[in-house]
Amino acid sequence: MPAPKWRHQSSLIHQLIDQPQRFQYFQAVHLIDRWLRRGAPAHGRTLDTVLRFKNSVSLAFPASQIEALSVDAEAPVYGEPALPHALDQRQLRHIRLTPAFMGFLGVNGVLPYVYTDTIAAQIHFDKNEGGRAFFDSFSHRSMTLFYRAWEKCHVEYRVDDKGRDGFLPIQLALAGKASTGAGAGAGAATVNAAEGGIADEVAAHYAALIRHRPLPAEVIAGVLSEYFCLPFRLEQFVRAREIQPPEERTRLDAQRFQLGVNTMLGPGYWRRDLCVRLWIGPLSRADFDRFFPIGSGGKALKSMLALFAVPSVRFEVRLILRAQDVTPVALDFRSRLGYGTFLLNQPATGDEHSTRYYLTF
Repeated sequence: MPAPKWRHQSSLIHQLIDQPQRFQYFQAVHLIDRWLRRGAPAHGRTLDTVLRFKNSVSLAFPASQIEALSVDAEAPVYGEPALPHALDQRQLRHIRLTPAFMGFLGVNGVLPYVYTDTIAAQIHFDKNEGGRAFFDSFSHRSMTLFYRAWEKCHVEYRVDDKGRDGFLPIQLALAGKASTGAGAGAGAATVNAAEGGIADEVAAHYAALIRHRPLPAEVIAGVLSEYFCLPFRLEQFVRAREIQPPEERTRLDAQRFQLGVNTMLGPGYWRRDLCVRLWIGPLSRADFDRFFPIGSGGKALKSMLALFAVPSVRFEVRLILRAQDVTPVALDFRSRLGYGTFLLNQPATGDEHSTRYYLTF
């Protein structure tokens, strides 16, 4: 049997022109705006010069927010490629949109219905558009500013024709991170997951949390758990040893040390405000290997912890390997000394949590 003749899928802009009632007002204007921006370097047309708003002269119940939409061009616009061709050849004069929910005239207009009846009679009997054009000159600017105000308050629509988020640099500034171009837009640099790269959208998403001070332990664990989809737990006030530089240690030949004031025996002392312990797991063997310092998970973990900007705190990372994946060391290529190898004389009865390493910034 012959292959069926598939119908060509029309673009959104042609669906808007053919069936404008299926679109909402802001959705339609935003679609036209994006479509014009995409080819602006070639034709130089913008939303303010192409789109024109008309007042409705109908007193019927509005079926949708848009009553009608028409294209005014020097030549008839038919078919899929005709509209872009007319725009590129500067043959497109205006796109006229008639909203049904706002304006001076119509069932939802602010003026009495007698104005709508009078102007509708002029259009129908006298073929005179002068009355409606007079009101259109006032309502056009109000409808345009109404859309601009909506666009300004909806940050999710601040995307240019190349897919770049216009609000992303502001969020990255709040997160204290410079843009790397590793966003989701077209032509953006690809995030190197093997090197622990963090996408700009991740830093922007957690900007408010990671810059909150004081920074609770639950916030750090919650952000890491959500990002890696693994259980994280942060233990605070871990006992850690601080080593003093040689020039700050107590010596008998120095004159600036006083007993009971600034004298200390030994090269260091213990503190509980310098280190926190980050528990990860229980983990499968694959995740366990991934979170080693040389693995992609370990590098990504260091990049995520750097976003919290706590350079004075040392992170002790403790990896928990679930019991069913704890196997004794064997003389093969899979066992690496210091990377999850264990000496066992019987099967493990519990999770293994002796593997640890430190992250400093």
